[in-house]
Amino acid sequence: MDELKTKTWVKYIQKVEYEQMPSYYKQAKVCVSASWFETTGLSLIEAAICGCNVVAPDFDTGARIKEYLGDIPYFCDPNDVSSIKEAVVAAYTGKVRQIPGHLVEELTWGRMAQDILTVYNGLVK
Repeated sequence: MDELKTKTWVKYIQKVEYEQMPSYYKQAKVCVSASWFETTGLSLIEAAICGCNVVAPDFDTGARIKEYLGDIPYFCDPNDVSSIKEAVVAAYTGKVRQIPGHLVEELTWGRMAQDILTVYNGLVK
């Protein structure tokens, strides 16, 4: 935490109520999920829709980020700190990659819930 204090451009926020997330995304330049596994990647989709550049893992984690967002994310290898850093710097210094309007209409909570339900239904059969 002490190192974060020296980085004036980094804002560390412990907890944000879900309803407030869009306003945080709209103020941010980059949203990073450099994880090995994120079940749906909804936070990256929300951030991208709100105008953030997003950093995501560059392999299929089950999140289907590439399927949903194509080449909009800046991809990184979550096993490689330098890869994460390069992707974050590229996303921070790059132009915001806009989501096409048809994706904004498609990528709703209702659609995501239906996709998740389909997967769950396939598992219980």
